[in-house]
Parts: sequence; structure tokens; C-alpha cells
Amino acid sequence: MSRFSAVDLTQMPFPETVRAPNFETELASLKADFIQRMPEAAEVLNLESEPLTMAFELFAEKLVSLLSLINDDTRKNTLPHAFGTSLDNFAANTGVVRAVVQDADPNANPPVLEILEDDDRLRRRVQLSLEGFTTCGTVGSYIFWALAASSDVKNISVKRLEQGDVQITVLSEQDQGAASADLLQAVEAEITPRRPLTDNPIFQSAVIQAYVI
Repeated sequence: MSRFSAVDLTQMPFPETVRAPNFETELASLKADFIQRMPEAAEVLNLESEPLTMAFELFAEKLVSLLSLINDDTRKNTLPHAFGTSLDNFAANTGVVRAVVQDADPNANPPVLEILEDDDRLRRRVQLSLEGFTTCGTVGSYIFWALAASSDVKNISVKRLEQGDVQITVLSEQDQGAASADLLQAVEAEITPRRPLTDNPIFQSAVIQAYVI
């Protein structure tokens, strides 16, 4: 969840485009509609061995599958519940692309597979993308562009100092959280062109405190 948004995506319920499917409910509805048109079939439909009853059961199963598919397809078009390529397509609407964690190298021995940003991190960046519409200056904006700088950025903290100085502390996905000089340079290169003229960002690594429980 973005702390700059009032919406906690983890608490969002599944949207239902159509009614929640239930086999017994759908079967009873089909039988009732048929009996309304042909009352004399009521007794026959009470027999489990009756081919007509079996046909209605098959219809009900297909209807439940169809309703479930419609609801699932709807969920894939929402940020809280989209995943995989569905989330990629949703992210594209905001101009956000899944980051590459590790480039593929088919010529290596053994070949190296491409590793991409996971869904949770991509979903977070999409939710923060509205913050990116402004120049860096808001806390959310700084975080959005820092995360865009490298998939190695796990998080940052933003602290206002004096006379326009802004302390940006970077937590890395690597080295137990300590940000390397290269990672700090990448974050600086992403943020500096977008900063307000009155801001003077100062970049530093998070200090990792080891402890034993």
C-alpha cells in the first residue's frame, strides 16, 4: 500500500461484474424457468436419473464456469487484483513498465534467464504513479522516481533539512539493504533532473543495524 493514498489495496474486495456463481442456485433457477413454461415437467425434474435433469445440471455447470470467467476477467482489470501480464497491461495505462531485475544472457554457460520485478513491487509503483505526475518535491514523487531508477531500490525515506536540503536515504534489495555507490548514482540521475529548483537532494545509503533476537 502507498502511504500517500487513502486506499489500502490489500483490503479491496473482489469486484463482481455479475452475480457470484453458485451451482445449486443456478440449477434451481433453470429448473424453475423451465417448469414455468412446462408445468408437467416438474415431477420428471425431481428424478436424478432423468436425462433432462442431467442436461440441466450440465447447463448449470457451464453457466457457473461462464460467470466465474466473467468475474475473473473483470478482476484482472483492477489494480488490487491484477497479476502477471494483466498487471503489465494495467500498468501500461499509467506509463509504468515492469522493471528488469536481471538481464537474460542466452550465450552464458549455463544460460542466464531474465528476472523481472515481482507483482507487488510493480503494483506499488503503479499506485505511486500519480505522485510522479508532479515534479519531485512531494515525498511520494521522490519515492516513485527512486523506485523507477533501479529494481534494486527497495525503498527510500525523504527528510526535509534546512535551507532546501532534502535528505534521501536509499534502502537496497542487495547487500542486506546497504545501497552501493552505483545505486545511489542511479537514483540521483533519475531524481535530479526532476527536482524543484528550490530543492537540494542529498543522497545516502541506509545504515543497516544488525541485531540478534
